[in-house]
Amino acid sequence: MSKTPINAMILAAGFGKRMLPLSEAIPKPLIKVSNKPLINYSLDSLISIGVELVIVNAHYHANKISKHLELFSDENPNLKTKLSLETTLLETGGGVVKALPSLGNNRFFVLNSDSIILGKSGNPVLSRLFNKWDDQKMDALLLLSRPSHSVGYTGAGDFVLSEDGRPKRAAGVKDSLVFCGVQIFHPRLFNGALEEPHSLNHYYDRAAELGRLFAIIHEGWWCHVGTPKGVIEAEQILHDKAD
Repeated sequence: MSKTPINAMILAAGFGKRMLPLSEAIPKPLIKVSNKPLINYSLDSLISIGVELVIVNAHYHANKISKHLELFSDENPNLKTKLSLETTLLETGGGVVKALPSLGNNRFFVLNSDSIILGKSGNPVLSRLFNKWDDQKMDALLLLSRPSHSVGYTGAGDFVLSEDGRPKRAAGVKDSLVFCGVQIFHPRLFNGALEEPHSLNHYYDRAAELGRLFAIIHEGWWCHVGTPKGVIEAEQILHDKAD
């Protein structure tokens, strides 16, 4: 990867209602998968490619997430973490807009805290995404997965990918691809955005209209850990696909 600094954000503010009863006493990002807090999979992947600052938004049990980040930073001094506290839920888009002042003026990663990405040895998926980024023609770059390599996902897919790497929405279309909750944005895409509840889908559509939405296909496995069953399924795939 380039030595140019790149920051990141992890989305971790939701209530995790589908994760009940596991999320009753702790937020979903701190639920353990194979004896490791779920959010740590994202944090570790960002550390591995040299990210130095990670913003984490929080609302439900925010104090517990804050304490976890403090301990994580103490154990990993090369990574600075910063909490973006949401007194009311801002959803994915609003959460990113609120954090923009801390994310800088260059492209940045945004990861869902309930995703585990298993890449191939020697080819970290975040490095693939980073190296694909073209600042001249992209405002957003998404990571997509084949449904056959998506664990804990029961939907019908989100996009089809054209030959030039531009995704088009195609929910339910045969062989459509699944969004993995991993992406790179440029802050210019959020120009004029308000700090209010809204979805990141608004910005995918904005970038697509400008011809500046791109995607790559993940070569490994993606685990969506959104339910207690999803925890079990993720632990099984982590065991089975361990290098």
